[in-house]
Amino acid sequence: PTQTPVRIDLYDTQRSRKLTSYELPFTTTLESLSPNGVLAVTRIADGTDRLDVWNLDEKSHVCGLRPYTHLGEDSRDRDIQAVAFVDDSHLLTMNNTSLTLHEIPTGRAIYEIALEQGGRPVLSPSRRFFALLDGPAQACHIFDVLSGQQVGSIDCGAQPSGCGFHPSGEQLAVMIGSQSGGEVIIVGMADGQ
Repeated sequence: PTQTPVRIDLYDTQRSRKLTSYELPFTTTLESLSPNGVLAVTRIADGTDRLDVWNLDEKSHVCGLRPYTHLGEDSRDRDIQAVAFVDDSHLLTMNNTSLTLHEIPTGRAIYEIALEQGGRPVLSPSRRFFALLDGPAQACHIFDVLSGQQVGSIDCGAQPSGCGFHPSGEQLAVMIGSQSGGEVIIVGMADGQ
């Protein structure tokens, strides 16, 4: 198959000008940029289990990752479902069963957290925390992103169905019930109230 050239153009939207342009050597899709805009992570186009990190300033390849290959060649859990930079040197990846934080540029896994079936973490706007619903425990757990340590938990009293952070990051809302009805619990991140 013929490889289609892919280029990443980085723009300063406040000044309406292009900052840099980098042509990648193989077909890939952009997944996330680091907060400083220097690093980009892409997913290889002909697979779902490989990521590549690029330095846009130096126009160079930083590292390649296949975070879930240890699960075996035939495992569907090798497929990466989501990826996001947490800061300029850490990348969060998720497959069907776990959430993993990686150090960049080494690609080393710092921690892996098992996910309940269908559980998807929600990052706070600062990317300092993530919330994770736990249906069987009828709770929403809050974790520190860099350590993977649980720093709080909200007892929902029923199975939670969704959650989200306020854009300021100062509050977390947890929905209990279905889309057709239920209630929302709003908790302050500073005091847990």
